[in-house]
Amino acid sequence: GLVMHIKPMADEDKFKVIMNQSQERGFHIEEKVIQYCLRHLRRDLHTLINTLHALDEWSLKTKRPITINLLKKDCINIISRLLTPRQNLFYYIMIFYQKPI
Repeated sequence: GLVMHIKPMADEDKFKVIMNQSQERGFHIEEKVIQYCLRHLRRDLHTLINTLHALDEWSLKTKRPITINLLKKDCINIISRLLTPRQNLFYYIMIFYQKPI
């Protein structure tokens, strides 16, 4: 039968997907912020996109840009305020207790 080999996405491809997502949502995110997320957060695409969507929502509410300093200092606090308790627990477990893919 037909056998398919599925390779994990390269970080460059994830970067492109995140840039496209941000453009589709109409928010600007600096390339260095995405690179920081790829280095310091879980690198699975689902987590990266959900994190950036939460940060975008926070940025719209506070009218502040998403920066690396913000991510270093307040990322978990910001995301925890935007998620329901169940989502928040799941997100916390995903980021801190599972190894990146």
